[in-house]
Amino acid sequence: MKRTTAYIFIISAIFMMTGCSLTQNNTETIYTETDKIQSLLPKIYESGNVSDVYFTSETLGSNKFSLIPGPSDYKYTGVITIDQDFAQRIYDNYELEDKTITIDDSIKEYISNEEDSWMTSPSFTADFKPQYYGGNIYILDNQIYFELSTT
Repeated sequence: MKRTTAYIFIISAIFMMTGCSLTQNNTETIYTETDKIQSLLPKIYESGNVSDVYFTSETLGSNKFSLIPGPSDYKYTGVITIDQDFAQRIYDNYELEDKTITIDDSIKEYISNEEDSWMTSPSFTADFKPQYYGGNIYILDNQIYFELSTT
């Protein structure tokens, strides 16, 4: 009995150290809850009407399955659809520049325009993205694409 318990303990310890059975699903979960993005980008929600939001959430770091409790850093990638009036106010109030970006594959189906040239500027990003988050935001037509990290 003691020997069996010892073997189970050793095998469990090796299993936990190597993470043998921990696999990450290759398909991204798409979230549509506005609460999380509203807390990340509150000025967008305060400034205009948001009709849709689609985003992914990824735990950052080399060990995405950490057994150690504590806060984690996350990357959020997604698209927010805003009303035309709000989009026009952004275009009118910021000196936006073309920026070629690569849209995350999991979000592409929610983008209404297939262009890879979006618009952004430092002042647009500074006004709508809290400074304590890393990443960027872009606008094209009436959609805002974001890549944010909580690091």
